[in-house]
Amino acid sequence: MLEYQLGEMRGIHGDVLKYEVEEKASELAIHISYSIESTDIFKQLVKILPSRRVLMYFQYIVKQEIYPFVRQACVIKWYKRNGKEISLQEGVVKAPKLGIFMLLKECWNFEDIPILLVNQIFLGFTSGSLLKKLIKDNVKSYSDKVRESSIKFRKNNYLPFHVNQCGTIACHYSEGIDPSRRNDLNWYFESGVEPERILIYFDINSSRGKSIGRKIIQKIECQRFNWVSLEKGIIEGNEKNYWQPSRILKNMLFEKGVVQNKIEAWIIKVANDLIKQVHFWCSFYDDFNIKINYTPEEGMAKNIAQAIAFDIKNGMSGFLAGKQRSEFLYQPTSFIGVNPNPKHVLFIWNERGENYFKHNYGREAICIVSGFTNNIYQKYENYCQKLRSKGVKFIIALFDSMCGPDLQFSMNSMAKFYQSFLQLMLDDSTIGLIIKSKKPFVINNLTTIHPLFIEAIESGRCIKLENELGRFPSDASFGADIAVGCGISSAVVEAVIAGCRGIHYDMTYHRNHVFYKWGYERFIFNDLEKMIAAIKSFKINPDSNLDIGDWGPFLDLLDPFRDGDGGKRMGEYFKWCLKGFDDGLSWGEVINKANIKYAEKWGGNKVINFSGNYSMRK
Repeated sequence: MLEYQLGEMRGIHGDVLKYEVEEKASELAIHISYSIESTDIFKQLVKILPSRRVLMYFQYIVKQEIYPFVRQACVIKWYKRNGKEISLQEGVVKAPKLGIFMLLKECWNFEDIPILLVNQIFLGFTSGSLLKKLIKDNVKSYSDKVRESSIKFRKNNYLPFHVNQCGTIACHYSEGIDPSRRNDLNWYFESGVEPERILIYFDINSSRGKSIGRKIIQKIECQRFNWVSLEKGIIEGNEKNYWQPSRILKNMLFEKGVVQNKIEAWIIKVANDLIKQVHFWCSFYDDFNIKINYTPEEGMAKNIAQAIAFDIKNGMSGFLAGKQRSEFLYQPTSFIGVNPNPKHVLFIWNERGENYFKHNYGREAICIVSGFTNNIYQKYENYCQKLRSKGVKFIIALFDSMCGPDLQFSMNSMAKFYQSFLQLMLDDSTIGLIIKSKKPFVINNLTTIHPLFIEAIESGRCIKLENELGRFPSDASFGADIAVGCGISSAVVEAVIAGCRGIHYDMTYHRNHVFYKWGYERFIFNDLEKMIAAIKSFKINPDSNLDIGDWGPFLDLLDPFRDGDGGKRMGEYFKWCLKGFDDGLSWGEVINKANIKYAEKWGGNKVINFSGNYSMRK
């Protein structure tokens, strides 16, 4: 296997190779999905699950499966394009001799880079990552069988509370419930929705490998919310009580014995997995009378199944809702499978979201422009004030990102980013830094910067925010003179929305992003030295460099409201929808009435309707 760093290798468009891999994997996934769509099995499946999102599910799964092999081909292509010698063996992509990869071979369009299908076991021993995947898949398959066999012994319909007969909002516990941080209830606090009509549910993704503590459960119960666990053993002190669906009937699944070839076998496996997931969520919606399922997370196959479970229940069901979590990064052509949003209603920061989703095969039914969905204007601690009390005159809020060989940021480029700003601060006693890292291990892994970092901290002019996960970037930028982040930085966008100047240091060279058109070398740079020089000039003479980090003409295109009430608007929309369901209206009627009210209050351009008839159902 050839060595690679996707964040340091340039693609055919001049940006980092990561983006080329994403675009190519999406292109091939789409081609393969159309072949799958033409099969009899798929046609039978959409009769069982009548939803347009079934194709989206297959596209997502296909992209995940083929991605490592597409990445390998792009790396080989890069080596050849740059005149680097590789052996004949290194110039061949080897994939498992399985169904999906047979379709991949049919669609393969890398010139002079052959793909060879080989025995899966042999390939597993020559590829450590693939061997890990094989083991993981087998463990998951065994766990699923154990879980399915245990369902028949469960107590029928374990319901830990009296189910609200008027309809419930289910909320996936993902980010927590602390209003001072990113949280799952940002929409609730001023919504007027009764707490008894909210069900917070926990699954394995909620716990992040740890049990949910009793203190969290007590806080939920103190606010009179209902809660339920969908997994065994993730709630501290309550390991045995968890909800499970009714057992799925065998005649609901495709029979494996009727397959004609390996391609059909793979399609049936994915189809049966989807049927089981949809059955799970249909049972969940029925047992708890769920009308709205709010899931803050993005980019998960589970979310597509959750949406399909509503789609197949016809008009008198409910809908899946979500929110935009970060600035749109990838081009619309590569968006599928990268960050799929199968939500029926998605709350977005601004109208630019339309440019991404309208090209994304019309997957969204409705996008509601709510503005930034958390209140980032209320601050509990002013870190800049602490630095200014020590004589600091100019404060930079600094945001990093995840880095590694498979990401758009390499560890080397991230280390250079930090070295430049740490040295800038150490060389000028009037400069201070406030660092909000993406995750604790980012700086921990950048060992080459540790001496400078320790010196900066010991100077008293550098603050690194602790407990980073879930904190708002604006915690660092509040009161700062300028904020700087890596790539197309969501953290910088948030800081700018909250009132700070902001600069993107785009070491990924993503030149076709709209920010380049708006403000190249004013608030987006791809040359580190030029950016540092511009910041120095602004510090020395701000009146002569007012353009640096100034988003003034474009603020409405980031967030047209900038009032901290995005969550409040979401909650009001949900309340209108609950009222419609209470009145016995169908899903389409509920959405239509809520959209009309929202448009009357906030403007017709704040409701973006892709489907035309508010229905993604077939």
